[in-house]
Amino acid sequence: MSVRTFFNYFESKEAAIIGSEMPFGTEQSRAVFLAGGPSADLLTDLFVLVDPETFFSEAGRTEVEKIHQITIREPRVLAATLARLNSQERQTADLIAARAGRTTSTPADELVASVSLHLLLRSTFLWLGDESQPLLTAFLQARGIASQLLAPPTNS
Repeated sequence: MSVRTFFNYFESKEAAIIGSEMPFGTEQSRAVFLAGGPSADLLTDLFVLVDPETFFSEAGRTEVEKIHQITIREPRVLAATLARLNSQERQTADLIAARAGRTTSTPADELVASVSLHLLLRSTFLWLGDESQPLLTAFLQARGIASQLLAPPTNS
């Protein structure tokens, strides 16, 4: 493949490795999210909205693991991945604000967006390490761990 042909398909070498940005759900799932569903639990609803399970199923666990390993080893791929995550955080914060009836996101929306996407990232690592569980189970496990660690201490 020529360099010119390559760049007709990919904006950069890094984009060829990490792929195109996953859309934030479908038009229908965004409408359900913005209306306060499907579960009325913000973090779970964000996971359902993003739903990377389809992409991961199509790519396969082995391919997702390869992308993860390359991202760890290659600083430019890591930088591209972090830039994408930053863009996704902004989109997520805007969706959270819209769900709450606001036209602009607040620092709280941005924090929730960051936490939710990092929980998704960590749950993906848990999912890669345990072939027996679905990604949603790994997400709920990561969320449970975070909840325990971030809970205020109990007075005994």
